Amino acid sequence: VPSHDTHARSVMNNVEKIVRAYPEYHDYLRNKYGSLNKAIKGIQKGAMFHDIGKYFTLAYRAPDGRPTYYGHDEIGAEKIREIGERMKLSNEEIDTISFCCKYHMQRWKIPEMSKSKSAKFILDPMYKYLREVCYADEMSRLYKADEKRFREIDGIAAKIHAEYQGKAALEEKIKALFTGVYRDWE
Repeated sequence: VPSHDTHARSVMNNVEKIVRAYPEYHDYLRNKYGSLNKAIKGIQKGAMFHDIGKYFTLAYRAPDGRPTYYGHDEIGAEKIREIGERMKLSNEEIDTISFCCKYHMQRWKIPEMSKSKSAKFILDPMYKYLREVCYADEMSRLYKADEKRFREIDGIAAKIHAEYQGKAALEEKIKALFTGVYRDWE
């Protein structure tokens, strides 16, 4: 897979541009990694390995001989565990990179997912890393990034986060009625 190295480098280079372009994630990333620069390096690791499964799934389609990589996302998620251990990455780094490998093809399917499935996916704490890796991946392709589709998915994610936060606050208030334990409410 000779073009993978070039693609992976391009994706990694795009990560910093993307992270810096979305300041709404900066506080989260600083809290998670300790600094924005550490966050960028962490996301770049996910970007570097997101297509690693292509090395293990390369096949050629008949009759035109075009390459295919069916299942590269699942295989990559498994292989990164072995690779990460050899590289002495932390369990958290391995989990994050594995998540990015496994789901980098799924993010584009969010508009077709059921509401509960998309909510479970989007509310996963690792989704924020995946978002950046997917956007960097999309920007690095030879054709133009599908900005409209990306914004559509971000819109769905924002609605799910807003709805979830509202439900969580309501559940907390209801729980307080039964337990007598109240937190500061606005």
